[in-house]
Amino acid sequence: MKKKKQRTKFIKEQQCLNCNATLSGKFCSECGQKAFLNKESFFHLAYEFTADYFHFDGKFFSTIKNLLLKPGKLTHEYIEGKRKTYLNPIQMYLFVSAVFFLIMVKMTMSFDDFHNTNEENIRNYEQVLVKRDSIRKATPYQYNVMFDFTDMGYTINGNVFTLKEYDSIQQRLAPENREKGFVRYVHRRALKFNDSHMNYQEMLEVNLIISVLNTLPKVMFILLPVFASIINLFYRRRHYFDHLIFSLHFHVIMFLIFFIFFTTTYFIPEDMISLIVLVFCLFSLFLYLFLALKTVYPSKLSHTILKYLGILTTYITALGIALIGALLFNLILAPTH
Repeated sequence: MKKKKQRTKFIKEQQCLNCNATLSGKFCSECGQKAFLNKESFFHLAYEFTADYFHFDGKFFSTIKNLLLKPGKLTHEYIEGKRKTYLNPIQMYLFVSAVFFLIMVKMTMSFDDFHNTNEENIRNYEQVLVKRDSIRKATPYQYNVMFDFTDMGYTINGNVFTLKEYDSIQQRLAPENREKGFVRYVHRRALKFNDSHMNYQEMLEVNLIISVLNTLPKVMFILLPVFASIINLFYRRRHYFDHLIFSLHFHVIMFLIFFIFFTTTYFIPEDMISLIVLVFCLFSLFLYLFLALKTVYPSKLSHTILKYLGILTTYITALGIALIGALLFNLILAPTH
């Protein structure tokens, strides 16, 4: 009689191969690793990969759906301990923010302002010098702490485009009228970009807008605990962990709402449409924050309104300071060629 070939597809261990704990079910009670080992089937590995991928995919979309449609409810449930059902807040934040900033930078780089190839914008260095000279003659020099970026490069006080010219003007002024300290440093730093890049296309590649966009992911990540700390100022009786979960979820919503703004203005670039969509997005974001606070931190309506206004004002201030800091960081520390 022919002996039947035995084939064991799954091998159940008595002890977890990861942490050596005694097994009593399909998963280790200590570390969570599966109790079945399969060393024979490639298709099983492929199945597990696919299952894990779609498990993440399914969790992601169900989490986003609940987060969008029910402000604060998912945050409340996660804080209360219902964490298996939803995607981890940090994992979700990292994924959404990475996709958001990648798409935003790509869209920004493809705007007509950055890729206009007509003769008006792409000009050689000699043409730039001619136009700068005409601007310089028509505009008197006046002290002003601001600088600007035009198709002629960075400009100080509307008519200074080169570091040599700036230093020459400063030397001719009386000592008490010369720019000093931080203002002088920033102005000279900006003009170095003009000296380093010989045409408009090259200047665009080092434009502060692109530099700040590349810095934004780090800035927003730093603002996560800052926003949690701001909430903690108004809701001291709650644990900081609760505020951090709220911060993660709120920033995910912020990215999703502004993704709508960027995609809409990208495909419909009219100024009026952009303004309407911007107002709608800001209103949606502010309303979402209020409703989420009311759900996660229930209290009297008047108390919620006052705390909401305080949190919103403080956060907008912190966000503004962070963005200005990012701009100055890129201007002062970014290397010139």
